[in-house]
Amino acid sequence: MVPHRGRRDARRGRLSLHHRPKERPHRDRRRHEHRAPEHREPPEGRSVHQPGDDLRRSPAVSGGAHHRELRRAVEVRARAGDPHQRGGGHRQAPEGRRAGRAHGGGEEHAAAVVRPDQALHGAAHRLHAGRRRADADAQGEAQSGLAEVSGRDRGALPLNAAAGALAGKVAVVTGASRGLGRAIAVALAEAGADVALAARSKAALEETAQLATRAGRRAVVVPTDVSSYAEVDTLVRRAIRELGRLDIVVNNSGVAKVAPLAELTPEDWRFMLDVNLTGVFNGCRASAPHLIGQRSGKVINVASVLGQVGLPGYTVYGATKGGIIALTRSLGVEWARHNVQVNAIAPGWFATDMTHEAFADPRINERLTRDIPARRIGRPEEIGPLAVYLASASSDFMTGQTLFLDGGHSAA
Repeated sequence: MVPHRGRRDARRGRLSLHHRPKERPHRDRRRHEHRAPEHREPPEGRSVHQPGDDLRRSPAVSGGAHHRELRRAVEVRARAGDPHQRGGGHRQAPEGRRAGRAHGGGEEHAAAVVRPDQALHGAAHRLHAGRRRADADAQGEAQSGLAEVSGRDRGALPLNAAAGALAGKVAVVTGASRGLGRAIAVALAEAGADVALAARSKAALEETAQLATRAGRRAVVVPTDVSSYAEVDTLVRRAIRELGRLDIVVNNSGVAKVAPLAELTPEDWRFMLDVNLTGVFNGCRASAPHLIGQRSGKVINVASVLGQVGLPGYTVYGATKGGIIALTRSLGVEWARHNVQVNAIAPGWFATDMTHEAFADPRINERLTRDIPARRIGRPEEIGPLAVYLASASSDFMTGQTLFLDGGHSAA
């Protein structure tokens, strides 16, 4: 090993040559000394000026002096930073071509000039590669942590409301004898939930129960007046006793008497308020000990677009539905810490028994659908998938919200 000035300083990161390049003997040195310089165009994308060009082109530098000057140049560039590495990074010579011959130098020049430059470029390449690996490792660690969380969430949260999304769950549905309540109950059963069905008409409830059992689920019929807290409490207890648990409560019962406020009686006010708003309170209050106690549950309250949009003749009805929206918002915040989500669906105009008479009149039909951007009324089966979504784990991060299913009526 030949002593030299360029040993590695580990603290300062300088590079050096550890071995003196060997000179290769030539059969005919004069042939190389008298050869005319051969000019070749540099490869595309390669800088014309390469490290060491100034040494290769100088006729005064040769032999041992060449190596000494070269080592000094390498040390200087290692200290100051190679301008080619700062400006454009590492460029390799084309495969099979010696960089030293680009300007007519002999093989001893190629051996002496290319290898030190390759050492510098190689070090820079390894440095950049190391940084890229470190960045990739850091990004990989972050993404693996994110994948661990998102993978765990995806395993627990169905991303759609397909069949089986509610497997093993039990739901109570009020107002399930017809219309939207029946559509919701059947949709929950088709998604895998057993259902306890409540309404005042037992015969109509039996029809809904047949549709639910046709989907392969159990159904319990419990005639109930939702304006009575005692009857709603009995409904909840029977659902738990006969179906084993309680996970979902759908407060859907509602009544309407359409008339100007001046023509309504205090009894009309009390009747609509007791069924529409007090009925929702009773359903939430009766199920509270069970849902809060097990620290999981879903409450779906059925409001109306008329809780948001005014319409003559529906003043009291709209007031009760607006109360449901407000109750849902506050109760969703209150029960969030118990992992119980409370949300509402606000349907627009749907083809149900309650609206059949109104939409049978072409003039009323035209006037009401004129305010709906979709230019049609809804179908009962369109509410089912939304109810399943709100009843499933897919909506675990949503609470206190009212979703308007109204063909754009509330947004117009």
